[in-house]
Amino acid sequence: MLVFLLYTVIFWFAGVAFVKLFYFAIQPQQILDIIFHWQDRLSDLYDSPNKYKNMLGKVAGDCAVCFAHWATALWYVFYYTFCKLALHYWVTDFIDIPDSFNKWLVIVTINIIWFLVYTMLGGFLSLHAILFRKK
Repeated sequence: MLVFLLYTVIFWFAGVAFVKLFYFAIQPQQILDIIFHWQDRLSDLYDSPNKYKNMLGKVAGDCAVCFAHWATALWYVFYYTFCKLALHYWVTDFIDIPDSFNKWLVIVTINIIWFLVYTMLGGFLSLHAILFRKK
């Protein structure tokens, strides 16, 4: 369990670094903006009368809070995949209840709580990394 928690902390900080670098790379005249015209696409989404395209624009980089949260949620998929495939361990593997509805309910509840804790803390750290400026 201690190794799992260590990997969790490592993935939190790696996710923060990923979000910070990706957010920097989509800013005007940066690498992803030059290659993919990211800011032009954000402008198209932002100017659209469709509210769903506006929300997509916020997630894609118009809003630092939205971007940090959803990028962290996406990073969670990599974290989960790594833990299951490489470590062969997950936070609910320790549950030792006989197979029943209660076991299923406990596993689902713990997974939801773990996802929320991971994405909230990771999103918070990512947002502060994005907004951090040296004075």
